[in-house]
Amino acid sequence: MEVLILSKTKYGQTQVCVGGICVINKQFIRLLNQGGYYQPADTQFNIGDIWDISFTPVRLRREPHNEDVTIRTYRFVRKIYPLETYIKNMGVPIWRDNIANIFEGKIRWTGNGKGFFSENINNYPSHSVGFWISDIDLRHQKIGNQDLYVYQNNGITRQIVYKGNQEILAIIPRGKLIRLSL
Repeated sequence: MEVLILSKTKYGQTQVCVGGICVINKQFIRLLNQGGYYQPADTQFNIGDIWDISFTPVRLRREPHNEDVTIRTYRFVRKIYPLETYIKNMGVPIWRDNIANIFEGKIRWTGNGKGFFSENINNYPSHSVGFWISDIDLRHQKIGNQDLYVYQNNGITRQIVYKGNQEILAIIPRGKLIRLSL
């Protein structure tokens, strides 16, 4: 099945979490190796690549991460340019405007703007990843060793942790397609 690679996020020092979407059925997946672990940091899967991948869903998935699959075989197909336009034309759902609209509105927020889910409530969204187009610019802040993008609107502040491998932008302009993951 053709899979578009959407993300490579840091996981420790030696691994990355690689996320993708099946081009035909729009199923989000998280690509684990045959041992059931994240990919090595030097993986050949790159954002914007389409690979022909055969995979098996992981049997024991832990909510909200219901996208985990184990790769059986893979073959590079092509690179997509421009990626944002391609994704917008795929027909995948895109959250728009206020940050309250992301993840089906199910994120709970602390007083200082950090999002969370509670295992006690068990009110997870249907996907742990998705796309969002913000109604305002998001500004980068570094707090300690953590990179954040801050959403501030009408007295509400929300923090989005950045764990990507791409260059950090000082500002993500409103209207830009953003991939989010839990």
